[in-house]
Amino acid sequence: MAILYLKCKTCGVRFYSGIASDIKNFNTLSLINKTHQCPKGHVNVYNKIDYSF
Repeated sequence: MAILYLKCKTCGVRFYSGIASDIKNFNTLSLINKTHQCPKGHVNVYNKIDYSF
């Protein structure tokens, strides 16, 4: 099981998205227009391409 991270589109801070998945299941996930808040409080919309392990 791998933790999925995001990079804030506003301030660039890398943070845990709250989602964990293995690579096989990640390929089948629909991660479209998901809203996340970075630790500094910025709220942005993310798509599958924005997530990293």
